[in-house]
Amino acid sequence: MRVPTHNAHVTYVSGILRFAADCQQREDYAHPMNADIDQGPTRPRETTIDIHVPELTAVLAPWRDVTIPIAAKGVPPHLSLLYPWRTPPLTAQDLAALHGAIADYGPFPITFTSLGRFSPTILFLQLADDTVIRALMRAIHTVFPDTPPYGGAFPDPTPHLTVAKATSDAELDKLEQEVMVALAPHLPLVVQVQQIVVMEEDRNGDWHNIAIIQLAH
Repeated sequence: MRVPTHNAHVTYVSGILRFAADCQQREDYAHPMNADIDQGPTRPRETTIDIHVPELTAVLAPWRDVTIPIAAKGVPPHLSLLYPWRTPPLTAQDLAALHGAIADYGPFPITFTSLGRFSPTILFLQLADDTVIRALMRAIHTVFPDTPPYGGAFPDPTPHLTVAKATSDAELDKLEQEVMVALAPHLPLVVQVQQIVVMEEDRNGDWHNIAIIQLAH
C-alpha cells in the first residue's frame, strides 16, 4: 500500500534535534530473528527501526517479560523493519534519509491471525498479509544497503512479532498452548500502523525512542 503524500514528518524525541518537512532485542539475530544479544561491555550500541504494537503489551507480558530480556529494557511488542541500523549517535542526515525512504507510505492496517514458530526457540505472532511490511523493509534497505536486516544473516527475513523464547521444542509447545489460550479472544487482531519508531540503545543496555515518523494521512 503506497500512498503518495507530502506532509509526513520526523520528530527527534530526545529534544536534541527536530526535523520536519512539508514536502517531504532487541530481538537478536543468531536464529531467524532471535538469539541472545551479547550484553558484554565491548559490544557496540545499536539502533533499530520498528513498528510498535503497544496494544499487545499487557496480554503478552506474562511470557514476553519473562523470556525476552529486551522486554525489560524498554522495547515494547514490535515488528522490526531494520535491525540493527546505525551505531549511535544518529545524525539529522540519517533521519532525513529514513524519512525519504518511507515518504510515500500512508497509514495502513495489519492483521495478526495466528502464532508461528522458528523452532526450537522462537514463538511469534504472524500476519495475515505481510506485503506492505516487506515493501517497507525493502524500501529502507535500499537506502541503507550497508546495514542489512539482522546483519545479513537472513536475506529475506520474515516479518513477525516475537512473543516468547524457549530452549527446546517441548518448552515451545508448552508456551504456544499457554499463549494461544490468552490470545484466542483477541484474534484476529487488526492494528492501524500510524508511525515508524526509531529506538536507540544506551550504555546501560536500555532502549529509548529517539525519533518518530508519522505516516502521512
